[in-house]
Amino acid sequence: MLDNGYILKISSLKSGKMSMKSKSKKEKSILVADYNKNFIWLELPRNRGFTSFHANGIVAILDKFNRLGAKRVVFYICGPGGDFFAFLKVAQKITSFLGIKVVFVPFGFVKSGCFWLTQVGSSCLVLPGTRLAFHHTVDIPVSGKSIERSMSQQDYFERMSRLMRIDAIQLMYFTRRGKPISKVFNLFDKKAVLTPKEAIRLGLCEKYYSKNLFEKHKHFVDVGINNAR
Repeated sequence: MLDNGYILKISSLKSGKMSMKSKSKKEKSILVADYNKNFIWLELPRNRGFTSFHANGIVAILDKFNRLGAKRVVFYICGPGGDFFAFLKVAQKITSFLGIKVVFVPFGFVKSGCFWLTQVGSSCLVLPGTRLAFHHTVDIPVSGKSIERSMSQQDYFERMSRLMRIDAIQLMYFTRRGKPISKVFNLFDKKAVLTPKEAIRLGLCEKYYSKNLFEKHKHFVDVGINNAR
């Protein structure tokens, strides 16, 4: 069982601590924290994006780490995009901590907002075999129609301007470490998928992360989830 663990495995939180098993057949989101081993584990399936629900859980975890006086927290992350403003809420919390270093470790397939979030911490270490994908901010068409046909021209341009501003925020963080800036811009425009070697070469990740330590923490996560069922 996780030491002082926090487990979230379905789309509703119970008593602010642990969720009950879901009856849904969809893949589950996994959010686990270990307050003794100082790590957070966020694993989202490709068919389930990041939401304010996940953000609130992570913020609560970070607040507890802060109260406990943690100096360094490893944040394992795997998943697609989601609600950008939910990601931004987590980013603001991380950057507001002066005494805690949050080290991101992307693994598996990490896309869009999840990839962007890895650039917010003090450093980003990458697991071998990971794929990191850039993705533009997108909006949801109304009733299956294209965006430009579902609203007035003014509303369309205002919506597109808003999306462009969000992409600018993404690029600001990707180019904070990523060099050369022109290449990062081009890869972002192409929605490129990077290997760990490419991400390290660009400066988006510092170096490879220990596979042995990753597997050790993954085991703690698996045991904690099984015991919580």
